Amino acid sequence: KRQQWARARNYLYQYRANLSRSTTSSSSTEPTTKKRKRTTRNRGPLTITHLQQIISFLETTFPNHPGLQAHILQSTPRILSKHHSIESRLLPTVEFLKELYGDMAGSDGKEGSMFFEAIKRNSNLLLVQGVGYVGDGTTTRIEENKSGDHSTSSAAKVEEYLENVVGISSQGMAKLKKNQPTLFQLSLGNKVQPAVEYLLSLLLGCNSSIDSIPPKQKKLLAKIVT
Repeated sequence: KRQQWARARNYLYQYRANLSRSTTSSSSTEPTTKKRKRTTRNRGPLTITHLQQIISFLETTFPNHPGLQAHILQSTPRILSKHHSIESRLLPTVEFLKELYGDMAGSDGKEGSMFFEAIKRNSNLLLVQGVGYVGDGTTTRIEENKSGDHSTSSAAKVEEYLENVVGISSQGMAKLKKNQPTLFQLSLGNKVQPAVEYLLSLLLGCNSSIDSIPPKQKKLLAKIVT
């Protein structure tokens, strides 16, 4: 058990050492870079209260899964320093992942267990960039259309495009959600669609619309994407 907590212990030691160096640098008369100033300003000491806040977040998010809670702290100790962004980053990320996986069954066959299995396989998913609050209080996974409607999430738009336009099967979609969940937080218009069109141009060697390509090539494109 001592070895299981080695990464978390080393992270806390390193965090404290880096904080001490940053404090020393900030008190020096030598000029510092904007990056160092920003790091010093954002990184404060980790207190027992801060650690308890993260533990409480894990207990609330993963009830009845104490082993998973411990695994997250052991494998992704960086989460301990995210006490200041539980509301702005961690909770929106959990909401995004739960929406993405929905009732998908994991390897145990239980409905809704894919979310827990995905976190166990890669707990760094809790710290993915780009799922959080922006200036107007909405989450970045929500894209506002011209009418100001925030009802359609980026994940839903990407899934609809990949399934209905690219032609990815339900099995292929489940595979993507399992292995590449962060794909569904990307902007459809700025990231996903241009990437698919680029793959299409490489496949056919010319600029073609995905709606006009033969079924065989479209099936191959779907296979490449998944």
